Amino acid sequence: MNSQSREQVYTRKYYADMYNARREHAARETLRIVLPLVWPIRSAIDVGCGAGVWTKVLLDSGIEKVTGMDGSWMKPEDLLFPRHMWCKIDLEKEEELGMKAEMVMCLEVAEHLKRRAGENLIRMLAEAAPVVLFSAAIPGQKGDRHVNTQWQSYWAGLFKSHGMIAFDVVRHLLWGDAAVPTFYKQNVVVYADPERTDTERLGKAAAAHYLDRMEEDGLKLKIKPLAKKKENNGNGEKRSRTEGPML
Repeated sequence: MNSQSREQVYTRKYYADMYNARREHAARETLRIVLPLVWPIRSAIDVGCGAGVWTKVLLDSGIEKVTGMDGSWMKPEDLLFPRHMWCKIDLEKEEELGMKAEMVMCLEVAEHLKRRAGENLIRMLAEAAPVVLFSAAIPGQKGDRHVNTQWQSYWAGLFKSHGMIAFDVVRHLLWGDAAVPTFYKQNVVVYADPERTDTERLGKAAAAHYLDRMEEDGLKLKIKPLAKKKENNGNGEKRSRTEGPML
């Protein structure tokens, strides 16, 4: 294949389509795990939806009312779901969602917001729905404009202040799937309010390990190598910095 034909085949659209295909696979596999644990879900909001890969999968999953939200930079012609289901929001200006649902998703968004706006985002998500599917970049994770990278335990603390508990039901089931982008496998956690929804199925399915754990695959792909400092936990047991509070 000469250089001209390579340029014709490997266009920006080619790489965008390939990336969206991996994101769609991640969405289908993640929701295949999560939805049976929280069903019935009749309404959902995807905050920071981008073109709407995950939003479209929500619709395909049989959820009746779905809304995608993102900034004014999104072009209607780029959306992968019906235009009337999209709403504009500026999370950096701490605009309110203005609606509620039975489940909210916010994936790989919070790391792009300043700390105060990130805290406000968690409040809005918790107020909008009793179940939240959430992920955000961890320290050392490469990406554009990552200004607020935090470990999962940081976000878990914010959700807890709003009555929501972390359920790690997805990550251990996705690590063997090479088609799922590493940042989803590394970061996705379900949060739920036991006062507003039944969490029994989530509790039975949750993995009992450190919430801040980092898989070695993460170090090889999108994650910058982080030093692992052994620390004594006070009980004579040592663990690495890449591990955090137990669920």
